Amino acid sequence: MPPGRNSEGISGYTFHQHPQPSRIFEYTTIPHQPQVRFGAQYMPSNYMDQPTLFTHTSTSRVQPISINRALSSRDRLPTVTIPPPEPAPPPASLKCAVCLTLAGPTTQLSSTICGHIFCEECLLQSLGHDKRCPTCRKSIGRKSSYHRIYL
Repeated sequence: MPPGRNSEGISGYTFHQHPQPSRIFEYTTIPHQPQVRFGAQYMPSNYMDQPTLFTHTSTSRVQPISINRALSSRDRLPTVTIPPPEPAPPPASLKCAVCLTLAGPTTQLSSTICGHIFCEECLLQSLGHDKRCPTCRKSIGRKSSYHRIYL
């Protein structure tokens, strides 16, 4: 026997092997008060006559149940409907605060030192009239106060 196992199973649990492997892995529990037992638990004599599922938790006995009973108990379970996920928000887009057009793939953009973004042409025209940011009115007197953005 492998280490840590005894004839009754691991840690006092009793495990029973079905002679043929089953592809159904459903378990139900029959709760009861925990009992201390010594010795092996025996299966009924008709154990080999029908496919059987076993139930077991630390507070329940190992009980054979028929597949039909397991399937009918599964039908009584509540149905949970999961709503579809919300659609993803639209991708962020840049809009020039001067001409109010969306920046396209060929639009040349510039950003001021205060972080506002404009079409380069709009920013240069605005700075030709007033040396301040068109959005927040911060002074932009030098060429180093704004720069091109490459996306």
